[in-house]
Order: sequence, then C-alpha cells, then structure tokens
Amino acid sequence: MIDQKTKTNFCIFNYFFFLISLMKGVFPSIVFWVCFSASVLFPFEGLGQKQDFELPFSISSFPQEFLPGWYGNDVRNTVSRIFQASTLGRSDSRALAVQPISSFNGEIWVRLRPSEFENPKVYFWARSLQNGTGSRAAVVYFSWGEGLTGVFSGRTLLGSETEFGNENQEYRRFILDVPAELVTLDEVYFKFEILYGQGSGSAARWFLDDFELGELIQDVTPPQVSVVKGYTKNELFLAFNEPIDPVFSLFPLAYRLDDAEPVRISALNDSTVILGFGNNLLEDRDYSLSIRQVPDLEGNFLNDTTVFFRFTDPTDFQFKTLVINELMPAPRPDQDLPNVEYVELFNPKDKEFRLQGLVFSNSRSSSILPEYWIQPGEFVLLAPSNQANQLLEFGSVVSVNPWPTMLNSGDVMTLAFPSEGVVDRLSYATASWRGNEFANGGFSLEVINPFLLCDNSELLRPSTDQLRGLREGKIHFFQLRSSVRS
Repeated sequence: MIDQKTKTNFCIFNYFFFLISLMKGVFPSIVFWVCFSASVLFPFEGLGQKQDFELPFSISSFPQEFLPGWYGNDVRNTVSRIFQASTLGRSDSRALAVQPISSFNGEIWVRLRPSEFENPKVYFWARSLQNGTGSRAAVVYFSWGEGLTGVFSGRTLLGSETEFGNENQEYRRFILDVPAELVTLDEVYFKFEILYGQGSGSAARWFLDDFELGELIQDVTPPQVSVVKGYTKNELFLAFNEPIDPVFSLFPLAYRLDDAEPVRISALNDSTVILGFGNNLLEDRDYSLSIRQVPDLEGNFLNDTTVFFRFTDPTDFQFKTLVINELMPAPRPDQDLPNVEYVELFNPKDKEFRLQGLVFSNSRSSSILPEYWIQPGEFVLLAPSNQANQLLEFGSVVSVNPWPTMLNSGDVMTLAFPSEGVVDRLSYATASWRGNEFANGGFSLEVINPFLLCDNSELLRPSTDQLRGLREGKIHFFQLRSSVRS
C-alpha cells in the first residue's frame, strides 16, 4: 500500500509536470497521465474496499477515520478496545484487533462501493485468541446501512455465539453476500459488532485481516502438499496449502508410507492431518509418502502425489536438547521491560522440536506446554497466558496456563518430557544476581553459554542489556555458536 509521503511526492511531481506541459502545449496528454496515474496509485481513495491493516492506524474514533473508509468506536494505540496488532495477522502480518470487556463492545464501520462490481461479495479472515482464563467468547454480528449514522438492517450473527471462543484459533475465511437492494449503490456501509459474550471471566480477543469487497472468484485449483515431517516417533504431520475436505482426508486408503497404510488419522486443523502408523519410524531415514484422492472444500481433487522426505522425531528429547536460557523471576513495574515473569528457551540443535507435551515446572507447580515448533537456533519466551501479549515485541511467545509463579529468592525451574526425563533444569538463588542491586533491580538471569552440556545453575549472571533482559543475550549466544558449540 502507498504511504502518505509517497502520495505527497507524487502530487508535487505531477503539479510541476503539469505546468511544464502547459508551456509546451501538451495539455490533453498530461491530463490523461495525471488521471491514469492517480487511478493506479490511489485506487478506491477514501474507501475500505481492500484492507490488509499494514498502514499505521490513526488514533481517531468515530466519526473520524482510523484508516481510509474505516471507523471504530474506540481506537487506541495500546492492546485494548480497537487496536492494531503488529504480528498477529495472517503470516505474522499486522491485523485489526478488538478486545471486548464488560464495559465495552467494539463497533467498526466500513465504507464500500458495491456498484463497482457485478456480483460483489465481502471476503475477510478472522479468528480469536485467548485472553486470560475466562470462558467468554467474542460474539460478532454484521449488518448493512446506506449511511454512516443511519439505520443498519439485516443484523446477523457471524457463525455462532461460540464461533470465536476464548482460545487460540487459526484464521478462517468468511464470505458474505451484499444485500440485493444495495448492490447498485455507489456508497454503502458495512458494520461489525464485537460483543462481550456470556460466561465467566475475560472474553476472547478478536482479530480481522485481509478484508476485501470484490467479485466471487471460483476456486478450480486442486490442493497441494506443503509440508510432510515427523510429529511423534510413529506419526507424520501432513499439511496442505488450503483447507481440505474433512471426510475424504481421513480415509486411510488416501495415504501410503512406503508399503504401509496409516492405522489412525486425525485432523489437526482444516488443512493438516496427523497420520499414525503401527511401528516407530527410523530417525534420519528417507521415506516416500503417496497421497491421492484428497479434495479441497470446492471439490478439486489433489493430483496423485508422492513426497520424499527424511524423518526426524521432534519429540525425541534428550538432556540439553532444549536449554532454559534466561529467567525473569522478579520483574519490576518501574523498568523498561514489561512487568511480566518469563522464561526463555533456546534450541541449540540442528533439528526442530515440538513443545507440546513438555512439562514446565518449578518447586511448587507445573504446567504442560501447548503446541509450538521451535526451530534450530530459535529463542522463544514462555510467559503467563494473561500477560504473554505484553512480550510480543521481543519475539515469539508461548502462553502458559497455569503459570508456575517463580519465587524471587530462589527456585528450581525444570523442563521435562514424561517418556524421556529431564530436558533441562536450572536453579537460582538471591546470590545468583551477585549483589542486592541486581537482585532487587528487575534484572533477568542469563545462562553464559547455552551450548555447555553441564548444569548451568552456577554459571548464571544478571543481564547486562540496557533493558535488563531479553536482547543482549541473543547476540552473545549467536557469536558463541560458531566457536564454542559442542
């Protein structure tokens, strides 16, 4: 999308070009050039016909626009009410987010021009993410009106009242028809209402991305295999590039691993299945998986496909396959970092691992980690589920519920896998900070060298980063990787 600076420069350029052309007697051609360029550079100026939410929001609430053609009843620059989420859109892009609470229901209006299309439809992607531990869904309605402040009719529930539950969901696409009586109008308004649902505690946070008004384009392309890899010691993770038929995709006859059919199949989401086999697969062995007769939701069948891959088990945890790399047991509210406890994990190996099923604990309580694939050399933060969003600017964050609250004066943090034993363990005490100034100053504790295979508890040090945690250690460890790695 075009930013305001580019638009301004474009207008200045055309203005001087226009004056020069007048002096040279080429007025008709320059008028054509200016009009043509403007139509290409600024399509649907002032309309919300296509929006990916990548441009910064103007912190302006109704009746002022926060994006061209978009209005909200309470737009903010914090993670509350209506706001821009920086990495929570599709493919880690930006998105529009709404947080309904007991005293606030979100309202969003979009100015559209359906007369531009023969058969206009509204397309968008939406999901919800967990917010706290409450049981309330974000309940979403939509309606249509001919004016921004006029009457809106046809108020309709989007999905069901539990469509956007207080849980971590995947994005899914919604397609809505423009009412027949509005399709020929030059200007109409589409309205979202995001309500605080029934239940207890906090409500889900709702996300919207890639909104568009346009023609219905029929899908005639068959699905394709995008990923095949190990899931457990006897299971495969098979992902397609689009949602697939939920019935055909569960037929064992559709799959063959070398000469074996799966003994069980389950859907992980609408585009991914897990294939289970009777025998364990061999680490670092090459396999071939044949897939056939799997259609997408439009009935386009996959061309018979054979995928060759090397199997590795992402749940084959041994001691130090993952490292507890940094701890923040005693954050302070008056520092630059958020006032949030966290533990940073690091993957020092050359293969990816799945965190799901790992037990994360301290001396008093434990929690089972959710699904997350940690890549070779990747750092990821574990944080309480009701505060995890405060750490998103510092990298990938895994929400943990319940959170094993760390003791300020000393504790033992353990990462373990039930079938393999301890993956890593780190203990600390007040003396680990090497002085009361650090122990009481909101400093994290860092492992000096995550590639050492010994217990690093005696080698902890307070962070030397200017924020007192999170950033400096990553640079230090990547430098170590090439010289000290075991």
